[in-house]
Amino acid sequence: MTDRPVIEGLFVNDGEDIALLGSHCTGCGSDYFPEAVGCSDPNCTDGELRRCELPRTGSLYSYSWQNYQPPPLFGVDQWEPYAIGTVELKPGLRVLARLDILRDELRIGLPVELGRDVMARDLDGTISGYVFRQEGAH
Repeated sequence: MTDRPVIEGLFVNDGEDIALLGSHCTGCGSDYFPEAVGCSDPNCTDGELRRCELPRTGSLYSYSWQNYQPPPLFGVDQWEPYAIGTVELKPGLRVLARLDILRDELRIGLPVELGRDVMARDLDGTISGYVFRQEGAH
């Protein structure tokens, strides 16, 4: 049985700990997620990008509660309403993610940390994605 990412190259996974993969511009210091092919800062004079692991913690910048079931394409085994949010990993770097946080606990500025999310199981093993949880709540 294997654990496969929902999209190759989106994150690295060594069991329970995962890290999102992004790009860091060596010229201007901009960070990107997912990985970018070039720096989009018009003032950047270098533009060389290097693959990097992004911070695993951040704060909840915004969120929305989803009450509709995604189409079968997404392969979620046991669907129930969920939150999605924008997480600020560091100034200027925000990522969109599913949130594994109770609706009553959602609030802007909430400290969150990255986690692995088993989205589905098949005969070959599990298909994993990433999720943010309230910091310290495993």
